Amino acid sequence: MRLVTFGAKSAVEEINALGRKAAAFDADFDKIDEVIQVGNRALEFLGGLNCLVNNAGITFNKPFLKVTLEQLTNCTTSICEPSSF
Repeated sequence: MRLVTFGAKSAVEEINALGRKAAAFDADFDKIDEVIQVGNRALEFLGGLNCLVNNAGITFNKPFLKVTLEQLTNCTTSICEPSSF
Protein backbone atom coordinates (compact mmCIF):
# COMPACT_ATOMS: atom_id res chain seq x y z
CA MET A 1 0.00 0.00 0.00
CA ARG A 2 1.35 3.43 -0.93
CA LEU A 3 2.09 5.76 1.98
CA VAL A 4 -0.36 8.32 0.54
CA THR A 5 -3.10 5.69 0.40
CA PHE A 6 -2.36 4.62 3.98
CA GLY A 7 -2.49 8.24 5.17
CA ALA A 8 -5.80 8.88 3.41
CA LYS A 9 -7.32 5.67 4.78
CA SER A 10 -6.12 6.52 8.27
CA ALA A 11 -7.59 10.04 8.07
CA VAL A 12 -10.94 8.72 6.82
CA GLU A 13 -11.10 6.18 9.65
CA GLU A 14 -10.27 8.85 12.22
CA ILE A 15 -12.94 11.23 10.90
CA ASN A 16 -15.57 8.49 10.67
CA ALA A 17 -14.75 7.43 14.26
CA LEU A 18 -15.76 10.93 15.35
CA GLY A 19 -19.18 10.39 13.79
CA ARG A 20 -18.40 12.55 10.77
CA LYS A 21 -18.63 11.63 7.10
CA ALA A 22 -15.40 11.14 5.16
CA ALA A 23 -14.08 9.40 2.07
CA ALA A 24 -10.87 9.43 0.08
CA PHE A 25 -10.66 9.18 -3.68
CA ASP A 26 -7.60 8.34 -5.75
CA ALA A 27 -6.96 9.42 -9.33
CA ASP A 28 -4.10 9.92 -11.75
CA PHE A 29 -4.46 13.61 -12.63
CA ASP A 30 -2.53 13.06 -15.84
CA LYS A 31 -5.61 11.18 -17.11
CA ILE A 32 -8.63 13.42 -17.66
CA ASP A 33 -11.08 10.50 -17.50
CA GLU A 34 -9.85 9.69 -13.97
CA VAL A 35 -10.17 13.34 -12.96
CA ILE A 36 -13.78 13.42 -14.16
CA GLN A 37 -14.49 10.11 -12.42
CA VAL A 38 -13.09 11.27 -9.07
CA GLY A 39 -15.12 14.47 -9.37
CA ASN A 40 -18.28 12.49 -10.00
CA ARG A 41 -17.53 10.16 -7.08
CA ALA A 42 -17.05 13.16 -4.79
CA LEU A 43 -20.31 14.74 -5.98
CA GLU A 44 -22.16 11.49 -5.36
CA PHE A 45 -20.61 11.01 -1.91
CA LEU A 46 -21.25 14.58 -0.80
CA GLY A 47 -24.61 15.04 -2.49
CA GLY A 48 -23.28 18.06 -4.38
CA LEU A 49 -20.66 20.73 -3.92
CA ASN A 50 -21.14 24.21 -2.50
CA CYS A 51 -17.49 25.18 -2.45
CA LEU A 52 -14.29 23.79 -3.94
CA VAL A 53 -10.87 24.60 -2.52
CA ASN A 54 -8.20 23.52 -4.96
CA ASN A 55 -5.20 23.06 -2.73
CA ALA A 56 -3.15 20.48 -4.59
CA GLY A 57 0.59 20.77 -4.45
CA ILE A 58 3.24 19.21 -6.59
CA THR A 59 6.79 18.89 -5.43
CA PHE A 60 9.93 17.10 -6.41
CA ASN A 61 12.10 15.95 -3.56
CA LYS A 62 15.31 16.71 -5.38
CA PRO A 63 17.45 19.74 -6.15
CA PHE A 64 15.89 22.01 -8.77
CA LEU A 65 18.74 21.43 -11.24
CA LYS A 66 17.97 17.68 -11.11
CA VAL A 67 14.33 18.18 -12.20
CA THR A 68 13.90 17.07 -15.80
CA LEU A 69 12.16 19.16 -18.44
CA GLU A 70 9.42 16.52 -18.64
CA GLN A 71 8.79 16.73 -14.87
CA LEU A 72 8.70 20.51 -14.97
CA THR A 73 6.32 20.48 -17.95
CA ASN A 74 4.00 18.00 -16.19
CA CYS A 75 4.02 20.18 -13.09
CA THR A 76 3.18 23.43 -14.88
CA THR A 77 0.60 21.72 -17.09
CA SER A 78 -1.20 20.22 -14.08
CA ILE A 79 -1.38 23.66 -12.47
CA CYS A 80 -2.39 25.76 -15.49
CA GLU A 81 -4.33 23.46 -17.81
CA PRO A 82 -7.26 22.32 -15.61
CA SER A 83 -8.54 25.84 -15.10
CA SER A 84 -8.89 26.29 -18.84
CA PHE A 85 -11.34 23.49 -19.67
